[in-house]
Amino acid sequence: MDMAGPWTIGVIAALSQEIRGAIRRFKLQPDTGRYSGQVGVCPVVAAISGIGTQRACACLDRLLASCRPRWMVSIGFAGALDPSLVAGDLVVAGAIRNDQGAILRTDLLAETPGAWRRATLLAVDHLVNTPQLKRRLRAAHQAVAVDMESYALVQRARQHGVPISAFRAIVDPAELRVPAAAGQWVKDDGTTDTAAVWRHLAARPWDLSSVVPLAIGARRATAALTEAVAWSCGVLGRRFSDPAACASENPL
Repeated sequence: MDMAGPWTIGVIAALSQEIRGAIRRFKLQPDTGRYSGQVGVCPVVAAISGIGTQRACACLDRLLASCRPRWMVSIGFAGALDPSLVAGDLVVAGAIRNDQGAILRTDLLAETPGAWRRATLLAVDHLVNTPQLKRRLRAAHQAVAVDMESYALVQRARQHGVPISAFRAIVDPAELRVPAAAGQWVKDDGTTDTAAVWRHLAARPWDLSSVVPLAIGARRATAALTEAVAWSCGVLGRRFSDPAACASENPL
């Protein structure tokens, strides 16, 4: 299916679980390495990159080359740095820092729902798994949450000249310790390696006290990200279906 069009919206996520809710809710269909369909009036193409900045940027390049979306929406899980955030809270990234102190602004769509937090994200290239490390990063970078791919995705979208918005949903609160092996529980295609999780718990059953809250948090975060996709496509659909708005649009 050729989804390229005058205002196709692209959605990108690192993990299948992050975008699973949107795929199911909006009945997006598999389509040559991606998913496509309609969210409201918006034609949508969605892709799962796998973990890491290289995979994320390569996936974005492919999506932009094949479908030419007019706007990108980046969604994903994050760990809380701000102790007031709980699992399932949604952060709308107004800006994203990397661990070298550089900062990029995102393209904000509109006034967001009141329960969502508009704030600065931090992007790093490693798992942030202890409360102590989360506290140090919050103090050093004044960010509310941390992920891996957001800075690189915004930077690459800028290089392509395509506007991008970023939404991150909290999976692990600031005081929750995440097992160091959790980074190995995801396959290259972004799906969960359930067997690896069970092998870990068989060897370290005491980590169940962390894994259960992570699983609950992931379900809540998936639901929040599904709402972010629905809201984004609603805003963009109204914007791009209005000829006057399209004629005056200059998002960058």
